[in-house]
Amino acid sequence: MKNGDHLAYLATGLHKLTGIHWLDGTAVGIAASDPAFGPLWIADHPTLAMVATWCVLLFQLTFPIAGWFRSTRLIWMGIGAVSYTHLRAHQTVLDLVCRLLLAKKTHHPS
Repeated sequence: MKNGDHLAYLATGLHKLTGIHWLDGTAVGIAASDPAFGPLWIADHPTLAMVATWCVLLFQLTFPIAGWFRSTRLIWMGIGAVSYTHLRAHQTVLDLVCRLLLAKKTHHPS
């Protein structure tokens, strides 16, 4: 695993600590209430949404440490792969087009 990956997770987790919705545990519930990101039922269960929000924070903040140790590396990478795959499963065609356009712009600056 590259050091940049570790830093990206850490930076993302630290940035989320500056947002009120991540600290109060409502971020995942808010995102889940949008049909593009769903599943909608999570928004109807605030306690579950709160636990999920704090689990995301915990994962992102501990990933750089867990990634250095062989005993935890595969577990954390597995959790990351499952969560990433889940997010991609809810991706719309518009999301895909925007991501591809952004990637094209990044690789071919004008």
